[in-house]
Amino acid sequence: MQIQISDDVESYANNRLFTDASEKELLIVDNPYRRPTRTFDNAFIDYEKPLTPNNQASNSALSTHRLLLNIYEADGVFLPKTEYSGFWQDFQDFYSDKLIGRAETIRGRLESKAFSFLNTDIDVSGPWTAKTAIEFFEEYLLDQHGKRGDRADTDPAYGET
Repeated sequence: MQIQISDDVESYANNRLFTDASEKELLIVDNPYRRPTRTFDNAFIDYEKPLTPNNQASNSALSTHRLLLNIYEADGVFLPKTEYSGFWQDFQDFYSDKLIGRAETIRGRLESKAFSFLNTDIDVSGPWTAKTAIEFFEEYLLDQHGKRGDRADTDPAYGET
């Protein structure tokens, strides 16, 4: 039997550091490891269904990106400004091999959910060079100046004034 991604997300997000925030945790400033992921909402999200440009502010998108942020940031080392009671346990839990292993089981599928629409909704014109980038922005600025009636040679964003 193949495990569904929602089971893997639940397994990852049910880490005590990621569970839903309490009323006292409206703002968490002293603990870089405490990262609520709205585990209650995660149970209702279809992690197999890709996001689209039209649902980037949805609960599904916000949850997906929050999970990905937690996964990505485990690659860095975060330390609190001051030591607090339970710091060492939080540190060990956040950077545990078990949690990182769970993260890696869902990372690719979450990235696919979050970013797969880019393959069809974004046009890439081809390889860029310094020359093509400069040409693009010069053309863009001239187009914008034409729309506003500005002169390019009087705009400090364009270059010399």
